[in-house]
Order: sequence, then structure tokens, then C-alpha cells
Amino acid sequence: MYHTDAIVLDIIDFGEYDQLVSLYTKEFGKVHAKVRSAKKITTKQANFLHTPSVLNCSLVLGRQGYILSGVTRKSAYDKIFSDLFALGYILSFLNFVNSVTYQNQKDNKIWRLLVQALGDAQALIKNNNKEQMWFKEKEWILQFLEILGLGEKINMEKINNKKQFNYYLKNILENKLEQKVQLFGFN
Repeated sequence: MYHTDAIVLDIIDFGEYDQLVSLYTKEFGKVHAKVRSAKKITTKQANFLHTPSVLNCSLVLGRQGYILSGVTRKSAYDKIFSDLFALGYILSFLNFVNSVTYQNQKDNKIWRLLVQALGDAQALIKNNNKEQMWFKEKEWILQFLEILGLGEKINMEKINNKKQFNYYLKNILENKLEQKVQLFGFN
């Protein structure tokens, strides 16, 4: 059994009652774990998996991969759930990280960025400034690209507005990653 801190990146339904959860863990990087009976009303684990937070997870290595055997909340970011824009931006960013990271590739910089993103989103809710949230999401994306070694200096003199910046950043992402990119902050 392995114990580690984790952040939920994505959840996929798997069978009638189970779910497959994608976690970014402090100890192992990104892992996929099966959560048995996650969709049953009586489960205690599912409550922790659906709100942005840092979790303490117990993972068991089964025949077909990891199984989530226990979970407790270590750091809660409950205010994010009360703000639709903050929730959209943070879930979009976590989903983006999930789509471009490989399994079992531990990177402490990515872990710190994910924890920072949760903290930033929580802090910005107090200000109720959607403009700042938009800028923060772009900052997270640029920091993530820098960590992956795909960072590119953006010439801000050529950019006149948010829509143009979104288009420019989306083109950079799709060209570097060679896949379609969909983020909450992109129009």
C-alpha cells in the first residue's frame, strides 16, 4: 500500500458503480486509479474526489493498476466550488495538465504549480475579479509550458486584447503539443 498526497485531475465513469480517477501525486506523478463503488450513495470516497483539494490517498497496486483504497482531505479549497468562473478555470487547467502529462513521471515543479493554482483560485474569489482569474489561468499555462520545456517568449507588443492573446496562446499550445487544446478561458 502506498500513501501520498494527490490532486484530482479528472474522473471518468467506469462500469455501473466504479470510476477511474486521474491523480497527480506528490510521490509518483500522474497515476490512474480505480475507485470501487464510487457512484454508490453510501461511499465516503466520492465526496472527496469532486471538489478541488489536496488529498491524502492510499493506493493499492492491483493486477490491472492502482486502486484507491482510502482518501482524506488534506487541504480544502471549498470557496472555488462556490464561484462558477473560478471552478471553470481551475478544472479546465487541471484537465489540460491531465491531457499532456505522462503517467508515473514525477515532477515536483508540476506538483507545486498545481497546489499554487488551487491557492491562487481560492484567493482570487475574495476579490471577485474575473479579469484577474483570466490572467492567472494564462500564467499557470505559461508556467506549465516552461516546466515542460516548451516555454516560448511571447511578444506582448503584438497583442492588443484578450481575444488575440487567447488565439496566439492556443496556436502555440496546439503547435507545440500537436493536439487540439480546449480551455475554459479561450473564446
